[in-house]
Order: sequence, then C-alpha cells, then structure tokens
Amino acid sequence: MDAVIERLLNFPTNHHAMKLNLTSLSKAELCAMLQELEDSNPGMVSRLAENWNASPQYRAMKMKILAVLNPFLDRGFLARKHVRVLIPQMRKLIDKIENDNDQGHHAKAFWEGMAMIQTWNHQLGDTDDSSGYISPMVDSCWDIVEDAIKLEPDPDHRNSFAKYLLNIVKQDSLAEWDWWINPIELLRDMKPGHAIDQELLIALEHPRSKWAEDQLAKTRIEVTERVHGKQAADELMASLAHLDSIRILSIEAAVAESDYKRAKSLCLEAVQNENERPWMGNPWMARLLEIAEFEGDKDTQKTALLHLITNDSDSVKERWRKLRPMLTSEEALQLIELITTPDSNNMIDVSRETVVVLLGSEGYQSKLIDFLKRNMSPGSFLLAENYLPDEKESLAELWKLEILDRIDYSYNSQRAPLLADYLKCIVRLVGVEKSRLIKAEILKEHPLKTSLRDRFDEVLS
Repeated sequence: MDAVIERLLNFPTNHHAMKLNLTSLSKAELCAMLQELEDSNPGMVSRLAENWNASPQYRAMKMKILAVLNPFLDRGFLARKHVRVLIPQMRKLIDKIENDNDQGHHAKAFWEGMAMIQTWNHQLGDTDDSSGYISPMVDSCWDIVEDAIKLEPDPDHRNSFAKYLLNIVKQDSLAEWDWWINPIELLRDMKPGHAIDQELLIALEHPRSKWAEDQLAKTRIEVTERVHGKQAADELMASLAHLDSIRILSIEAAVAESDYKRAKSLCLEAVQNENERPWMGNPWMARLLEIAEFEGDKDTQKTALLHLITNDSDSVKERWRKLRPMLTSEEALQLIELITTPDSNNMIDVSRETVVVLLGSEGYQSKLIDFLKRNMSPGSFLLAENYLPDEKESLAELWKLEILDRIDYSYNSQRAPLLADYLKCIVRLVGVEKSRLIKAEILKEHPLKTSLRDRFDEVLS
C-alpha cells in the first residue's frame, strides 16, 4: 500500500478523472481515502496506480498494447507459441511511435515509448520469450525514447520526462531486467536541474550489488559534481577507485596527460587483483601492451605479452611474433615446457591454438604431432598445416581419426555434411586417390552409414 501511495503522490495527476484535487489533501487524508477504497473494492487502488498518468498518449498507447496482448493471454500468461504471432503487431505500434518522433511529436513519442516499455516489462515476468523476440523490441523503444528526449525543445515537457524517469528509478521497477540502468543514464545525460539531480543521487546511494555499483559509478560521479561540486566528485571517485569502470577512467586520464607510469601502474594493479583468476586480467594486460608499445617500453611489453600468451587465446600468432625476439632460446624453451607439461602450469589454461603456434614456430614438429594426437580438434589441425608442410599424411591420418571419433561418439545423418567437409581437408592434403583409401577404411568400420557414403562420394567424384 505504501508503494502505491507514494506513486500516486509523486506522479502528475489528472484531477478531472476523479473530480477531486488530490493535491489539496494531506498525505494522511489521502492514505485514509485509499485504504477505504481498497477495503471496499480489493485491487482497485493497485489498478488506479497502474493506469495513473497525466499523459493521454501514455494511456492511449497502453490501451492499444493491451488490446493486442489480451487475446493471447492464457490465465495471465503469454505462451511462447503466441509470442511469435504478436511480434508483427507490436512492431507496427513501434513504427507508429518512431513515426511520431520523426514527425516532430517528441513528447508524444516519449510517452508512447514508455507505455510500450512498461507494459512489456510488466508482462515479461509471465512470458516464455526464450526465442528472444521481445527484448529487442524493448531496446528499440528505449532508442526512440532517448532520441525523443534529445530532440524535445520544450522545457516543461523535458521536466515532466525527468520527473517520470526519476519515479521509475526511485521505485526500482525495472530491477529485474537488463535495461534497469536506462532511465538512470537518460536522467544523467538530460541534466534536469539541481532538485532532480539531488533526488537521483539519493536513489543511487546504495547499489544492489558490486556489479551495479560498477555500472553506476560514472553516473554518480558526474551527478555529484553537478550537485556538490568538483571536490566532492573527486572524493567520491577516490572512494570508488577499486571499481573497474573508474580504473578505466583513471587510466585514460593518465594516458591523456602522458603520465604513462601511472597508467601502467593502474593496469598492473588491476591484474594483481585477479591473482586467483589470471585470465580475468587479460583486458588490462592488453591495454598495458598498447600503452607500452606507444611509449616504447620493451620490458613492460614483454611482461604483458608473456601474460597474454599464457592466458589468452586471441591474436596468439601476432603476440608471439612480437614476444619471440625479446626472449632468449632458453626462455622460449622454458615457456614451451610450461604450457605443454601437464600439471606444471599453475592454473594456466592455455588454448590449443597457443600450443600449436609456439611448437610450430619453434620447429618442434614431432612434439606438435604428438600434441595433436592427444588433443584432437579440427581448428588445431587447420592451424598446424602452416607448420607441418612435410607431414601431410600424418595430418590426414589425424583427420581420419577425428571423423571416426565423431561417428562413434554421436552420429546422425545431419552430421554427414560436416564429416564430408573433413574429408575435403584430407583430399587437400593427400589428393583424391589416397583419400579414397581413407574413405574405404572409414566405411569399412561403419558400413551402414549410407548418407555418409553419399556425401563422401560427392566429395571424391
């Protein structure tokens, strides 16, 4: 009940709708009236609160949305089979909202967009949208709402937008959805004035999680500066320095001031905070590498590259090309032993691609073939071709084993095209005649795979 009362008190009111000027009542009088109304007709107050909005465009759009939705609801639940049917009709409504905005009716587009967002948000809790049709439409509405806010020139309309968004933030009514932060960021960018900024700060004082705190940090600092001044914002930023979003801002500020020492220190500090999960430090090390390359700091480049080679699977060839000239032959051998010796890598989970690149580029062909036998994967075979120009028959044998393994593990006729692609790799390596022999060996073990035989015949025809 308290939440309903607060909503009624904070929302703009349509006095003619109830033929009563609610602003003339004290909060206690309003509470008593609403309690009496709820007692006499349970559920009426909540329905009033849900439909209460000063904007006729909001109410009209909500009625249009509900008119589309209601025929498909089964005991209040929107089944997955109905979602697909609804989408074209909902898209028509979104096109109407977008058209209103394009025609310069920005206030109308704002209220219609919010009606769409909030109606769907209320419905999503009882919807099987596992196919992912609805969320993109809500995202589209947020884009229209944001554009309408930017383009609306009337200060009174913009003030009503801000008050409405503030109420959504204070009620935390979007808390369960990915777009909970949208009204907060819209308010931040609107710069709605001291009073609303002050209320927004209070609403954001206690984020619900560390992740939310990180997402809100930039907004809190920006709004704090507008309300309390730069010194207060700097103090808040210092208190939030442990958050990733603030660390990124600090790093970029240091780079902008050519303070590369501080920027590198902040990157390394972030990596050290992830000692137990070294792979989580990869983005920081990638940024450290960029800074060190720009500055020409070879030692830091080596540190960053060593970390990335042993913890990240992206751009391995390029990073190894940069790192290898910085290593002695002994250091390179130690690194290879580290990443290829089981149980000696101290939680380093090196990708197969990394092992293939390091072994292949250093000329350890026999070790590479042994590794591929123990760790078979099509991606590894394809990459290894660059380093094993004289081992085509060995690679073809590995492809054959891969095909047999996949047939043994889980074969159905739908997998035949994939296995035929593997046979194409064999043909490329050893030619058609030898591939025919390999095909015969495979089908000898699995003579009943007729769809596979047909696909193989197509490859070898």
